[in-house]
Amino acid sequence: MAFDDLRSFLQALDDQGQLLKISEEVNAEPDLAAAANATGRIGDGAPALWFDNIRRL
Repeated sequence: MAFDDLRSFLQALDDQGQLLKISEEVNAEPDLAAAANATGRIGDGAPALWFDNIRRL
């Protein structure tokens, strides 16, 4: 399926329950790296991650 923009892609993921939204504050390192590694180990069934509160360095 093709998408016109990132917003429509993210909406489709959310509609399918494949977008995990994380609202708590996280550090760019090591939190984001750890989350990426964890989803990589899960494989193709892992949800997409959306962080909306990343602490600035």
